[in-house]
Amino acid sequence: LENSGPAAAAAAAAAAAAAAAAAAAIVAALIATPAAQASSFLGSSDPSSSLGPAADMATAAAAAAAVACDSNTCAWHSLALHVLYESLGWLAFLVWSASFYPQAVLNWKRKSVIGLNFDFLVFNLTKHSAYLIFNASMFFSSVVQQQYHAKYGADELIPVSASDVAFSVHAVILTAFTVWQCMVYNRGAQRVSWTCKVISLTVWLFALVTSLNSAFQSDWLGLVTMFNYIQVVMTTIKYIPQAWFNFQRRSTVGWSISNVLMDLTGGLASLLMMFVQSIDQSSFVNFTGNVGKLALSGETIAFDIMFAVQHYILFPHKPPLPISATSAVSSHPSTTAPLEHEGKGGREKEEEGEQPADEFTRLLPSRRESSSISLKSYDKDQ
Repeated sequence: LENSGPAAAAAAAAAAAAAAAAAAAIVAALIATPAAQASSFLGSSDPSSSLGPAADMATAAAAAAAVACDSNTCAWHSLALHVLYESLGWLAFLVWSASFYPQAVLNWKRKSVIGLNFDFLVFNLTKHSAYLIFNASMFFSSVVQQQYHAKYGADELIPVSASDVAFSVHAVILTAFTVWQCMVYNRGAQRVSWTCKVISLTVWLFALVTSLNSAFQSDWLGLVTMFNYIQVVMTTIKYIPQAWFNFQRRSTVGWSISNVLMDLTGGLASLLMMFVQSIDQSSFVNFTGNVGKLALSGETIAFDIMFAVQHYILFPHKPPLPISATSAVSSHPSTTAPLEHEGKGGREKEEEGEQPADEFTRLLPSRRESSSISLKSYDKDQ
C-alpha cells in the first residue's frame, strides 16, 4: 500500500476486520442451518464425501445459501460449482473492498487530495448508492424475488449473492469517507464541476419519479432494476473525469495504481462468477437478469486496463504538467493549483518564461509577453 508504513497496517487491519465480519455472518448462518435440511436441498446422501476441513467449510457455506432459497427448485445442480461461485464472490468482495484503501491512505499520507478528481468521487458515491439499493432489495426482499421468478422462471437463481450486498455497503461507507477527506485535506482550487452537479441531480430526480410510479404499479422488480441501470450509467461516467484528468496532466501522480490493480482483480472475479452460475444452470438468464453486474464487471476491466496503460506506459513516473486557467475553468476547474512536489523549481522555470509543454498553453503568450498585449488584441489573436 504505497509503502505507507503504519497507514498500510491500519488499512490491512480494516480489510481483515471486514473479512472477519463476513466470515462471522457465514458461520452464524451455518450454525442455524439444520444439516439434514441442507442435504435435502443439495441432493447429497453420502456424508463420507468430505474433502477435508477447508472443503467442508466451503461446502457448508454453499449449503446454507441453498437453504435460504424460497423454492425447492431454486438450487444449484453442482455443489463444486456452487462452492467455486461463493469463493469467487468473496474474493471479489475482498479485493474490491481493499481497493478503496490505497487512495484513502495516499490522501492521509500526503494530507492532500490534489490529483484526485472530485467529479469521480461524486459519480462514484451515486453509483454505489444505487447499486446498494439494487443488491439489498434483490437479496432480502421476498416480493422482489417472487417478481423475478415470475419474469425469468421459477428455476432461476437470484443473481445477487451475500458478497454483492457486503461489497455495496462497504463501498458506500468508504466512498463517503473519501469525500470527507476532500473536505478536510488540502484540495487547492479543486471543486466539483457544474456538469457533475447537473448530471447527479438529474439522476436522483429521475430515480424519485420512477420510484413513485413503481409504487403505484407495485412493480418493485422494475424499480430495483432501474437502480441497477443507474449504477451501470454512473460506472461508465465516473471513470471518464479521472481518465481525462490524467491525460491533461500527462501524469497519474495522486491517483493510486494499487486501487486500479485490485479493482481489476475484482472485476475479473465478478465476471467469472456469472459464467460459473451460467454453467451450473445451463442458462444465460443470470446475465440478462443482472445486466448491471455484467456491465459493471466489463466496464471496470476496460477502464482499469486503460489506467494501467496510462500509469506504466504513457506517463510512467512523470510529474504533472500545469493546466492553464482557461482550460481548467472550461473543462475541469479542479487543477489550477500546482501539486506539492512541483516545488520552487517549477515556479522558477515559469518565471523565467519557459513555455509549458502541453499544446494549449504553448499557444498562449508568456507571462512577460502578456503584460505588453492588450486584452483586445489578445482576444482578436485567439
